[in-house]
Amino acid sequence: GCDCPTCKAGYTRGELRALWHCGDIEKKRQYYNLASMHNVRFVVRLTEEIREAMLKDKFDEFKHNFLARYYGIIK
Repeated sequence: GCDCPTCKAGYTRGELRALWHCGDIEKKRQYYNLASMHNVRFVVRLTEEIREAMLKDKFDEFKHNFLARYYGIIK
């Protein structure tokens, strides 16, 4: 699972979606904060994994596997 503060706090995609669609500006701000923490952690983790793959000279393999998982080609 994801190790970002948002996911570790137990927020579900449904809960985040509800905050996003809510008309209350404070709940929207909460959504933006939670989504930002998740997205930043995703990018940092991805960068760490890319660096590790490059150091092991396995970037092409990593890229193929990541894109396949990300776009749902591999289960």
